[in-house]
Amino acid sequence: MSYDSDFVQWTRDQAAILRALDPPPLGLDVDNLAEEIEALGRLEISSMSQHLYQLMHNLLMLASGAPDRNRWIRKAHAAQTDVVLALSPGLSQHLDLARTYRLARRGAVDMLAELHVQVPDFPAACPLTVEQLLDEDFDFPGAIKLLERGNG
Repeated sequence: MSYDSDFVQWTRDQAAILRALDPPPLGLDVDNLAEEIEALGRLEISSMSQHLYQLMHNLLMLASGAPDRNRWIRKAHAAQTDVVLALSPGLSQHLDLARTYRLARRGAVDMLAELHVQVPDFPAACPLTVEQLLDEDFDFPGAIKLLERGNG
């Protein structure tokens, strides 16, 4: 796997190559170097997952009819822009969208309860795909409608 086509997999491959050096070059701290390289890949996944969490959380708040709709629209647009800008080749295949959605759903439900807003019956599973969420021409109204369908 190449650095330009899948950075996360590249970090894993490079760490494995370092660990396989036998004997390691004198003075080279193979284990810690390998761990640091792998950490870069994990950081990229974590960063994108946080952006996706924010996007889905804001979309859920919009789908709920929570007060201050303009705030949620601005936040959703900013989060989707962050998602697009943070995307690197191959990253989407390393994301756990189902888990990220569950966390965003729980966060939205908790926030709605704090705001004393009736908590809708959001879809249990994410009705959106990673590809949809990463699309530069993301369909905000369509996404909100998909999340509202669980309310029906």
